Amino acid sequence: QKFEDEKKQLIRDNDQAIKVLQDELENRSNQVRCAEKKLQHKELESQEQMKCR
Repeated sequence: QKFEDEKKQLIRDNDQAIKVLQDELENRSNQVRCAEKKLQHKELESQEQMKCR
């Protein structure tokens, strides 16, 4: 029984760690997406400035 309890606890801990990592990954992915959008915006701005010259 003790072994089963320890096994269940390890599985719970593992599931929790996976959840934390998934949240971190989602957060990083959102940051990357935001940075890409900012970069696209800057590129468009510089293209517009080149057209005006």
